[in-house]
Amino acid sequence: MTYRSYAACAFVKKAIILPSGEARRPDRVMIQGDNVIVVDYKFGEPTVRHKRQASDYRDLLLQMGYARVSSWLWYVEKDIIEEA
Repeated sequence: MTYRSYAACAFVKKAIILPSGEARRPDRVMIQGDNVIVVDYKFGEPTVRHKRQASDYRDLLLQMGYARVSSWLWYVEKDIIEEA
């Protein structure tokens, strides 16, 4: 199943507002029931910072009450996809 056929609802660059008033904007969030997939598109070399950012998005969505959230990094130029 591709991500395009997965989502009942998909959001691109929609803000998640933190209690502090700051916003986080994952590149793509796909929701189907309690299942959520977060995809962050990256360019260049994989870094620990990228993984931390994607896992932070996952943690935010878990705090919002979604039961199952996975976060992924897609290094577009290298066509590498990895779970964060």
